Amino acid sequence: MTVWLIGFMGSGKSCIGELLATRLGYDFVDSDVRISQEVGLSVDAIFSLYGSAHFRNLEAQCIAGLDTRSHCVVATGGGMPIYNALGAGVVCYLQADFEVLHARLLQDDLSRPLFKSKEALYRLYVERAPLYAHLAQYTINANQPPPQVVAQILKVLDQDKL
Repeated sequence: MTVWLIGFMGSGKSCIGELLATRLGYDFVDSDVRISQEVGLSVDAIFSLYGSAHFRNLEAQCIAGLDTRSHCVVATGGGMPIYNALGAGVVCYLQADFEVLHARLLQDDLSRPLFKSKEALYRLYVERAPLYAHLAQYTINANQPPPQVVAQILKVLDQDKL
């Protein structure tokens, strides 16, 4: 079974994913990191040099490569589930309030190609939030510290009897 973590940038998908995978004894994959490693460029550089359509194609290839794996937690890029269908498994939406996300992103030293200004970020958040909610089997409150978020996910996954 694959556990797909989706949500807006800054929702904690990578951090939560790593902790969750450890707790479950699963492999962990951060899709953005995997794509960067395979291409030899940062996500920001891929967007700058080749555009978003090329990056979304790389995401689709990444999903196809992960679809055959079992016992895996995948932290998706923020746009991955919107532009590409995810493989089989359980989809958890890490939902966080915009102000929480914005504060986290300001503290983050990662370069994010779609984070240009607070206003543009908010428009993207408003656009994507309902899409994440629609795609997910479970919506998890990600405003909390990582251990509490992981505990929530484990609780709902237990209902699915991994």
